[in-house]
Amino acid sequence: MNKPRFVETVAMPTAKFAHAVEVPPSARLLFTSGLTGVTIDGKLKEGCEAQAIQAWENLLEVLRDGNMSAEDIVRITTYCINAEDNAVARQVREDTIPGYDKASTFLVVAALASPDCLFEIEAVAAKVDS
Repeated sequence: MNKPRFVETVAMPTAKFAHAVEVPPSARLLFTSGLTGVTIDGKLKEGCEAQAIQAWENLLEVLRDGNMSAEDIVRITTYCINAEDNAVARQVREDTIPGYDKASTFLVVAALASPDCLFEIEAVAAKVDS
């Protein structure tokens, strides 16, 4: 099982995430591409919150396809084009994975691949198969 690490000699995170996550020996790793708020029929949801919800649903589907779940996530990188969407992105993450304790980075970028895309996430997951 992946082990969240909180380092006492480093300031505690200001949100619900860990300083690091330790992956056990012989874990199988899964690296996702960036996932956006595009539905199965190719339509981009409108607004950051709707895009974030859809992106998380897409991420969970990718994990399921790899015989993994949200608990296997080691690290998430979140990209938004508006800094003020941090609170929305954080709330959607918390609603999707309550008690989130993964390594996490939030980036504000000038643009994403599609000009209408406001939100994107990518993940690293690790699992030891029994």
